[in-house]
Formats: sequence, C-alpha cells, structure tokens
Amino acid sequence: MRNSPAYGGFKALNGALFIVLGAAIVVRMFNTPAPLSYKIPGLILGAAMFALGVHRSLLILRARR
Repeated sequence: MRNSPAYGGFKALNGALFIVLGAAIVVRMFNTPAPLSYKIPGLILGAAMFALGVHRSLLILRARR
C-alpha cells in the first residue's frame, strides 16, 4: 500500500497543502497589527507547518528516484 502511486500522490498533496497553509499563516501574522509577543506562536506554527511540508516533499522526491 505504501508503494502505491495513490499513496505517494496523497502524501505529495498533503505536503503541498502544509507549505501553502504554513506560508499563509506566516504572511497573516506579519500583516496583523498586534504586538510581536502575540505573533510569535502563529509564526512558530506557520514555520513548523512550512518545514513539515518541505520535509514531506523532499521525502517524496527522494523516494521517486
């Protein structure tokens, strides 16, 4: 099951969604008029989601080689 193309496609889509959502959270935090102390949790969450998406995408690319 894990070697099926559908599973790989799902993981790739999941990674792309994490990248998009993480970037959207970071951009939203920078555009929010609030003190930096209120933005830090959102920035950490957005960066973590972005990093997870990049990690998943790299694993998919490495597995296809």
